[in-house]
Amino acid sequence: MTNRKPAILSITIIFLCLTHLGLPDQAAKPSLNPDGIQKALEYSKNLNGLSLVMMQNGKIIFEDYHNGFTKDDAHLLASATKSFSGAILAAMTEDKLVSSFDEKVSQTITEWAVDPLKSQITLRELLNLTSGLDPGPIGRILGYVQALESKAIFKPGTVFQYGPAPYQIFGEVVKRKVSGETPLEYLTRRIFKPISLVPTGWRYGQDNNPGLATGANMKATEWIKFGEFIRDRGSWEGRQIIKADLIDELLKPSAVNPAYGIGFWLEANPDIDVEESGRIIKNEQAAVEKDRNKTKSPFKIIMSAGAGKQRLYIIDSLNLVIVRQGKASAFSDAEFLTRLLSPPGKE
Repeated sequence: MTNRKPAILSITIIFLCLTHLGLPDQAAKPSLNPDGIQKALEYSKNLNGLSLVMMQNGKIIFEDYHNGFTKDDAHLLASATKSFSGAILAAMTEDKLVSSFDEKVSQTITEWAVDPLKSQITLRELLNLTSGLDPGPIGRILGYVQALESKAIFKPGTVFQYGPAPYQIFGEVVKRKVSGETPLEYLTRRIFKPISLVPTGWRYGQDNNPGLATGANMKATEWIKFGEFIRDRGSWEGRQIIKADLIDELLKPSAVNPAYGIGFWLEANPDIDVEESGRIIKNEQAAVEKDRNKTKSPFKIIMSAGAGKQRLYIIDSLNLVIVRQGKASAFSDAEFLTRLLSPPGKE
């Protein structure tokens, strides 16, 4: 086994929890105002932003397209694609295709059963990136079988490592579990069609399997539907598509990285392009106590993030979902959210 130390221990990337962003105190019940929206729009636009769309209570309340982008244009979501795999796992659990989020991957990938480390990896650990596997090269779409060959480096559940391999492995799990459908076809039938979401395109690997780590291409007004589906805990226009408690599982942090759930960043801001940099991210605010039982959903602000500063924010206290698409820049989540939620007249 390699002696390589986890990058998470050697790289100090400080996460800014929302309580340290200069945002209004939670008790102050921050609200949207035209001044804040305009400040956030100008900030995003000036840093290679392409679109900014906001949905509140299931209705689009603001949209703007700029820097040559239009409402009809789609954009690659990059690593934000990862969030869809969590929804697939939730649907598979509800459909009894898997017993739970903590089912061993080796129950499906039976060739792993003889490996002392791989045999212990759960589906949850695979998707919250604590499997201990070599995470693979950032930004590449690995073939599913190629990803299965990833080496087990650490004991499952002990190290957070960001990369595409675990999500591509999950793609093979889905293929073996779901008869007659690809992972994308299952996702489309179970979630996209019920919420009327139509992707513009999807990237495939050399093995002709859809990329689950990075691959989705969507218009802002389509992507935001998925955010609303998550915000409303698996419900769409009054119809429960996926049970709420299964959606909640996507928003539970791991012990080794409290800033990451299953495809979502939790109450924190990476402020770097994880896909472009290849760096591992650590939340230095891990000791912050979180009471997740007082509100409808177990989160305050969560985020799906991809290279080029693709962002899907969900602010539950405001019943608000935001999509921001753009090109690579120095865009800061902290700065954007501070401008958006600051009281009138304040930065």
